[in-house]
Amino acid sequence: MYRAQPCIKQRHRDGSSLTLQRAHRTRHAASVRCCILSASAGRLTNPCPLLAPDPSMQLTLRFLSLVTLAVIAVFAAPAAHGQARSLLPAPDLKGWHADVPNADTMPGLASPFVVHQGVLQIAGEPRGHLITDSTYRNYRLVVEYRFPGTPGNAGVLIHASTPRALYSMFPKSIEVQMESGNAGDFWCIVEDIRVPNMLRRRGPRAAWGITEGKGRRIRHLVDGVERPRGEWNRMVITAQGRTITVHVNDRLVNRGTNATADRGQIAIQSEGAAVEIRTLELTPLSMRR
Repeated sequence: MYRAQPCIKQRHRDGSSLTLQRAHRTRHAASVRCCILSASAGRLTNPCPLLAPDPSMQLTLRFLSLVTLAVIAVFAAPAAHGQARSLLPAPDLKGWHADVPNADTMPGLASPFVVHQGVLQIAGEPRGHLITDSTYRNYRLVVEYRFPGTPGNAGVLIHASTPRALYSMFPKSIEVQMESGNAGDFWCIVEDIRVPNMLRRRGPRAAWGITEGKGRRIRHLVDGVERPRGEWNRMVITAQGRTITVHVNDRLVNRGTNATADRGQIAIQSEGAAVEIRTLELTPLSMRR
Protein backbone atom coordinates (compact mmCIF):
# COMPACT_ATOMS: atom_id res chain seq x y z
CA MET A 1 0.00 0.00 0.00
CA TYR A 2 1.26 3.43 -0.85
CA ARG A 3 1.17 6.04 1.86
CA ALA A 4 0.87 9.67 0.92
CA GLN A 5 2.25 12.51 3.01
CA PRO A 6 -0.02 15.48 3.74
CA CYS A 7 -0.43 17.99 0.94
CA ILE A 8 1.59 21.16 1.12
CA LYS A 9 -0.18 24.26 -0.15
CA GLN A 10 1.68 27.24 -1.60
CA ARG A 11 -0.07 30.47 -2.68
CA HIS A 12 1.07 32.63 -5.60
CA ARG A 13 0.70 36.37 -5.86
CA ASP A 14 -2.32 36.04 -8.14
CA GLY A 15 -4.22 34.06 -5.55
CA SER A 16 -3.98 30.65 -7.24
CA SER A 17 -2.50 27.71 -5.41
CA LEU A 18 -0.50 24.60 -6.17
CA THR A 19 -0.45 21.41 -4.19
CA LEU A 20 2.44 18.99 -4.08
CA GLN A 21 2.10 15.49 -2.84
CA ARG A 22 4.98 13.22 -2.04
CA ALA A 23 4.83 9.50 -1.68
CA HIS A 24 7.02 6.53 -0.91
CA ARG A 25 6.24 4.14 -3.74
CA THR A 26 8.67 1.28 -3.17
CA ARG A 27 9.71 -0.94 -0.29
CA HIS A 28 13.20 0.48 -0.64
CA ALA A 29 11.84 3.91 0.40
CA ALA A 30 12.66 5.46 -2.95
CA SER A 31 11.11 8.90 -3.00
CA VAL A 32 8.82 9.62 -5.93
CA ARG A 33 7.49 13.06 -6.73
CA CYS A 34 3.92 13.12 -7.67
CA CYS A 35 1.65 15.27 -9.78
CA ILE A 36 0.96 18.96 -9.45
CA LEU A 37 -2.72 19.80 -9.46
CA SER A 38 -4.41 23.14 -10.08
CA ALA A 39 -6.97 24.03 -7.52
CA SER A 40 -9.28 26.90 -6.99
CA ALA A 41 -10.21 28.69 -3.79
CA GLY A 42 -7.23 27.10 -2.07
CA ARG A 43 -8.91 23.69 -1.86
CA LEU A 44 -7.68 20.29 -3.17
CA THR A 45 -10.70 18.48 -4.54
CA ASN A 46 -9.06 15.17 -5.62
CA PRO A 47 -6.07 13.25 -4.28
CA CYS A 48 -3.25 12.50 -6.74
CA PRO A 49 -4.43 9.47 -8.78
CA LEU A 50 -0.86 8.14 -9.08
CA LEU A 51 -0.86 7.37 -5.37
CA ALA A 52 -3.94 5.19 -5.52
CA PRO A 53 -3.06 1.51 -4.89
CA ASP A 54 -4.15 -0.08 -8.19
CA PRO A 55 -3.92 -3.90 -7.88
CA SER A 56 -3.71 -4.41 -11.64
CA MET A 57 -0.82 -1.95 -11.85
CA GLN A 58 1.00 -3.75 -9.04
CA LEU A 59 0.65 -7.08 -10.86
CA THR A 60 1.89 -5.54 -14.09
CA LEU A 61 4.95 -4.04 -12.39
CA ARG A 62 5.73 -7.33 -10.65
CA PHE A 63 5.49 -9.21 -13.96
CA LEU A 64 7.77 -6.71 -15.72
CA SER A 65 10.31 -7.00 -12.89
CA LEU A 66 10.40 -10.78 -13.24
CA VAL A 67 10.82 -10.54 -17.00
CA THR A 68 13.68 -8.04 -16.59
CA LEU A 69 15.48 -10.28 -14.10
CA ALA A 70 15.10 -13.26 -16.43
CA VAL A 71 16.57 -11.33 -19.36
CA ILE A 72 19.51 -10.14 -17.24
CA ALA A 73 20.17 -13.69 -16.07
CA VAL A 74 20.27 -15.00 -19.64
CA PHE A 75 22.63 -12.41 -21.04
CA ALA A 76 24.88 -11.99 -17.99
CA ALA A 77 25.51 -15.71 -17.56
CA PRO A 78 28.63 -17.19 -19.18
CA ALA A 79 28.24 -19.53 -22.11
CA ALA A 80 26.96 -22.88 -20.92
CA HIS A 81 29.36 -25.78 -21.25
CA GLY A 82 28.53 -29.19 -22.64
CA GLN A 83 30.20 -32.42 -21.60
CA ALA A 84 33.96 -32.45 -22.17
CA ARG A 85 35.22 -35.40 -24.19
CA SER A 86 38.56 -36.65 -25.41
CA LEU A 87 39.29 -36.49 -29.11
CA LEU A 88 42.50 -38.49 -28.76
CA PRO A 89 42.22 -41.28 -31.32
CA ALA A 90 42.45 -44.96 -30.55
CA PRO A 91 45.34 -46.91 -32.10
CA ASP A 92 43.18 -47.60 -35.16
CA LEU A 93 42.67 -43.80 -35.55
CA LYS A 94 38.89 -44.30 -35.69
CA GLY A 95 37.13 -40.95 -36.13
CA TRP A 96 40.17 -39.49 -37.88
CA HIS A 97 41.83 -39.87 -41.26
CA ALA A 98 45.36 -39.11 -42.36
CA ASP A 99 46.11 -36.99 -45.43
CA VAL A 100 49.75 -37.48 -46.40
CA PRO A 101 50.34 -36.29 -49.98
CA ASN A 102 53.53 -38.33 -50.48
CA ALA A 103 51.55 -41.49 -49.85
CA ASP A 104 49.79 -40.91 -53.18
CA THR A 105 52.94 -41.85 -55.07
CA MET A 106 54.67 -44.02 -52.43
CA PRO A 107 52.44 -46.98 -51.58
CA GLY A 108 53.23 -48.50 -48.19
CA LEU A 109 54.65 -45.24 -46.81
CA ALA A 110 54.53 -45.42 -43.03
CA SER A 111 52.05 -43.08 -41.40
CA PRO A 112 53.56 -40.31 -39.27
CA PHE A 113 50.64 -40.65 -36.82
CA VAL A 114 50.76 -43.43 -34.23
CA VAL A 115 48.94 -43.82 -30.90
CA HIS A 116 50.96 -45.61 -28.22
CA GLN A 117 49.85 -46.01 -24.58
CA GLY A 118 47.28 -43.26 -24.92
CA VAL A 119 49.68 -40.72 -26.45
CA LEU A 120 49.46 -39.48 -30.05
CA GLN A 121 52.99 -39.65 -31.42
CA ILE A 122 53.70 -37.58 -34.53
CA ALA A 123 56.91 -38.32 -36.39
CA GLY A 124 57.21 -35.05 -38.29
CA GLU A 125 58.03 -36.92 -41.52
CA PRO A 126 56.43 -37.63 -43.89
CA ARG A 127 54.47 -34.42 -43.75
CA GLY A 128 50.72 -34.30 -43.67
CA HIS A 129 47.70 -33.92 -41.43
CA LEU A 130 45.55 -36.06 -39.18
CA ILE A 131 42.00 -34.75 -39.64
CA THR A 132 38.78 -35.39 -37.77
CA ASP A 133 35.94 -36.98 -39.70
CA SER A 134 33.48 -34.68 -37.91
CA THR A 135 33.16 -30.92 -37.99
CA TYR A 136 32.92 -28.72 -34.90
CA ARG A 137 31.89 -25.20 -33.92
CA ASN A 138 31.73 -23.27 -30.65
CA TYR A 139 34.12 -25.23 -28.45
CA ARG A 140 37.10 -25.14 -26.14
CA LEU A 141 39.97 -27.41 -27.18
CA VAL A 142 42.69 -28.31 -24.67
CA VAL A 143 45.93 -29.65 -26.18
CA GLU A 144 48.79 -30.89 -24.01
CA TYR A 145 51.91 -31.43 -26.12
CA ARG A 146 55.67 -31.64 -25.94
CA PHE A 147 58.68 -32.06 -28.23
CA PRO A 148 60.48 -35.21 -27.06
CA GLY A 149 63.52 -34.46 -29.19
CA THR A 150 64.72 -31.30 -30.89
CA PRO A 151 61.89 -28.73 -30.68
CA GLY A 152 60.53 -27.78 -34.07
CA ASN A 153 57.36 -27.15 -36.03
CA ALA A 154 53.82 -28.43 -35.48
CA GLY A 155 50.34 -26.99 -35.26
CA VAL A 156 46.62 -27.41 -34.73
CA LEU A 157 44.37 -26.37 -37.61
CA ILE A 158 40.78 -25.39 -36.83
CA HIS A 159 37.77 -24.66 -39.04
CA ALA A 160 39.40 -26.91 -41.63
CA SER A 161 37.55 -27.78 -44.82
CA THR A 162 38.92 -28.19 -48.36
CA PRO A 163 41.95 -30.55 -48.32
CA ARG A 164 45.26 -29.55 -49.89
CA ALA A 165 44.04 -26.01 -50.57
CA LEU A 166 47.50 -24.46 -50.06
CA TYR A 167 50.74 -25.74 -51.59
CA SER A 168 48.88 -29.00 -52.33
CA MET A 169 49.43 -29.82 -48.65
CA PHE A 170 47.48 -27.70 -46.15
CA PRO A 171 43.70 -27.84 -45.78
CA LYS A 172 41.76 -24.58 -45.89
CA SER A 173 41.77 -23.51 -42.24
CA ILE A 174 43.21 -21.23 -39.57
CA GLU A 175 46.34 -22.68 -38.00
CA VAL A 176 47.17 -22.20 -34.34
CA GLN A 177 50.93 -22.57 -34.31
CA MET A 178 52.71 -24.94 -31.93
CA GLU A 179 56.17 -24.31 -33.38
CA SER A 180 58.77 -23.96 -30.66
CA GLY A 181 59.27 -20.26 -29.88
CA ASN A 182 56.18 -19.18 -31.80
CA ALA A 183 53.34 -20.98 -30.03
CA GLY A 184 50.08 -19.13 -30.51
CA ASP A 185 50.77 -17.53 -33.90
CA PHE A 186 47.89 -17.58 -36.35
CA TRP A 187 48.56 -18.72 -39.90
CA CYS A 188 45.85 -17.95 -42.44
CA ILE A 189 45.36 -20.84 -44.85
CA VAL A 190 42.80 -19.68 -47.44
CA GLU A 191 40.81 -18.34 -44.46
CA ASP A 192 41.37 -15.04 -42.67
CA ILE A 193 41.08 -13.43 -39.25
CA ARG A 194 41.72 -9.99 -37.77
CA VAL A 195 43.61 -8.93 -34.64
CA PRO A 196 44.49 -5.59 -33.04
CA ASN A 197 47.69 -3.93 -34.28
CA MET A 198 47.55 -5.72 -37.62
CA LEU A 199 50.38 -3.71 -39.17
CA ARG A 200 52.76 -4.53 -36.35
CA ARG A 201 51.78 -8.18 -36.11
CA ARG A 202 51.20 -9.04 -39.77
CA GLY A 203 53.47 -6.67 -41.64
CA PRO A 204 52.72 -4.22 -44.45
CA ARG A 205 49.09 -4.19 -45.53
CA ALA A 206 50.02 -4.67 -49.18
CA ALA A 207 51.53 -8.05 -48.33
CA TRP A 208 48.52 -9.47 -46.49
CA GLY A 209 46.87 -12.48 -48.05
CA ILE A 210 45.66 -16.00 -47.52
CA THR A 211 47.31 -17.86 -50.39
CA GLU A 212 50.81 -18.82 -51.55
CA GLY A 213 53.45 -16.10 -51.16
CA LYS A 214 51.25 -13.74 -49.12
CA GLY A 215 51.64 -12.43 -45.58
CA ARG A 216 49.67 -15.14 -43.81
CA ARG A 217 51.35 -15.08 -40.39
CA ILE A 218 49.89 -13.12 -37.47
CA ARG A 219 52.35 -13.02 -34.58
CA HIS A 220 51.47 -14.00 -31.03
CA LEU A 221 51.23 -11.44 -28.22
CA VAL A 222 53.60 -12.74 -25.53
CA ASP A 223 57.02 -14.40 -25.68
CA GLY A 224 58.57 -16.77 -23.18
CA VAL A 225 55.46 -18.76 -22.25
CA GLU A 226 56.60 -22.17 -23.53
CA ARG A 227 58.20 -24.71 -21.21
CA PRO A 228 61.68 -26.21 -21.69
CA ARG A 229 62.32 -29.07 -24.08
CA GLY A 230 60.70 -32.31 -22.99
CA GLU A 231 58.14 -30.67 -20.68
CA TRP A 232 54.43 -30.62 -21.39
CA ASN A 233 52.79 -27.43 -22.65
CA ARG A 234 49.10 -26.75 -22.28
CA MET A 235 47.38 -24.90 -25.11
CA VAL A 236 43.72 -23.88 -24.86
CA ILE A 237 41.95 -22.82 -28.05
CA THR A 238 38.50 -21.27 -27.66
CA ALA A 239 36.53 -20.98 -30.88
CA GLN A 240 33.24 -19.20 -30.36
CA GLY A 241 31.38 -17.68 -33.27
CA ARG A 242 34.00 -15.98 -35.40
CA THR A 243 36.35 -15.27 -32.50
CA ILE A 244 39.38 -17.44 -31.69
CA THR A 245 41.29 -17.08 -28.41
CA VAL A 246 44.51 -18.92 -27.57
CA HIS A 247 46.17 -19.45 -24.19
CA VAL A 248 49.48 -21.24 -23.69
CA ASN A 249 50.35 -22.32 -20.15
CA ASP A 250 47.62 -20.02 -18.78
CA ARG A 251 48.87 -16.95 -20.66
CA LEU A 252 46.81 -15.21 -23.33
CA VAL A 253 48.91 -15.36 -26.50
CA ASN A 254 46.43 -14.49 -29.26
CA ARG A 255 42.88 -13.40 -29.91
CA GLY A 256 41.33 -12.80 -33.31
CA THR A 257 37.89 -11.77 -34.48
CA ASN A 258 35.89 -11.68 -37.71
CA ALA A 259 37.26 -15.02 -38.88
CA THR A 260 36.03 -16.00 -42.32
CA ALA A 261 34.95 -19.41 -40.97
CA ASP A 262 33.19 -20.41 -37.76
CA ARG A 263 33.16 -24.21 -38.05
CA GLY A 264 35.04 -27.08 -39.59
CA GLN A 265 37.26 -30.07 -38.94
CA ILE A 266 40.23 -30.14 -36.59
CA ALA A 267 43.60 -31.19 -37.97
CA ILE A 268 46.96 -32.02 -36.36
CA GLN A 269 50.14 -31.39 -38.36
CA SER A 270 53.13 -33.55 -39.06
CA GLU A 271 55.52 -30.80 -40.12
CA GLY A 272 59.15 -31.65 -39.61
CA ALA A 273 59.54 -32.27 -35.87
CA ALA A 274 58.53 -35.13 -33.59
CA VAL A 275 55.80 -34.07 -31.19
CA GLU A 276 53.64 -35.91 -28.67
CA ILE A 277 50.08 -35.09 -27.62
CA ARG A 278 48.69 -36.63 -24.43
CA THR A 279 45.51 -34.55 -24.09
CA LEU A 280 43.10 -33.49 -26.80
CA GLU A 281 39.89 -32.55 -25.00
CA LEU A 282 36.95 -30.75 -26.54
CA THR A 283 34.20 -29.01 -24.57
CA PRO A 284 31.20 -27.70 -26.53
CA LEU A 285 30.15 -24.13 -25.80
CA SER A 286 26.77 -22.57 -26.43
CA MET A 287 26.77 -19.42 -28.53
CA ARG A 288 25.10 -16.47 -26.83
CA ARG A 289 24.51 -13.22 -28.67
